[in-house]
Amino acid sequence: MLGKILVSLSLTLVSSALLGCSSDEPSSACTVTLPTDTVSEDGHVTYSASVVGTGSIDSVEYAADSKLVTVKGPTLPFMVTIDVKANDPISIKAVGSAANGDKVVASYAFVDAAGGDPIVTDAECSH
Repeated sequence: MLGKILVSLSLTLVSSALLGCSSDEPSSACTVTLPTDTVSEDGHVTYSASVVGTGSIDSVEYAADSKLVTVKGPTLPFMVTIDVKANDPISIKAVGSAANGDKVVASYAFVDAAGGDPIVTDAECSH
């Protein structure tokens, strides 16, 4: 009899624990990759990456000096400005996660050396 009571009590506790647990919407992988562009003249580019909501960014990869630079675990919001020369590629990729309604956002803005209007490209990933 005691065995049946313990089994019943154990099943009740396990059921209560399973039914009583609630968790937020699970996060889903979110990668934002902007197309690689080539600048036509000298200037500077500002790369940025951020989250809207409770998402996260695990790494940011951007073009600098014709090679890719990877920043793991960046402080958010992420932003870096670098000088570029004519014909340099510019690109950014942010890898992270976002739950329901959250977003991972990445962008770059190029301004020529004369300080003309910036050319801005951005994209986002959301779930």
